[in-house]
Amino acid sequence: RAGVSTEGSTIDILERINHANAVERAKRAGVSTEGSTIDILERINHANAVERAKRAGVSTEGSTIDILERINHANAVERAKRVGVSTEGSTVDILERINRKQLEDREY
Repeated sequence: RAGVSTEGSTIDILERINHANAVERAKRAGVSTEGSTIDILERINHANAVERAKRAGVSTEGSTIDILERINHANAVERAKRVGVSTEGSTVDILERINRKQLEDREY
């Protein structure tokens, strides 16, 4: 079904299948299909992070990790606003305040 050669060891065949699947996903994601399977998957993950960043209204610049950190921070800020705690500081600071507030609310 993957349209790859069935020659060689099971591992060789599975590697070709995985690569063919990555190429198909890359085409759907609109990224380059060149390079190793890992290279292609990294581009797909980056493109997905960029799309999520656009929806979250944060910068799409930088590495995939940088983008995901900004998305997580934006999500923490939104949660903090809903819970009614400060949105200042790091993501961890904000999440700690949210957790503290939610624990306090449960005690009453």
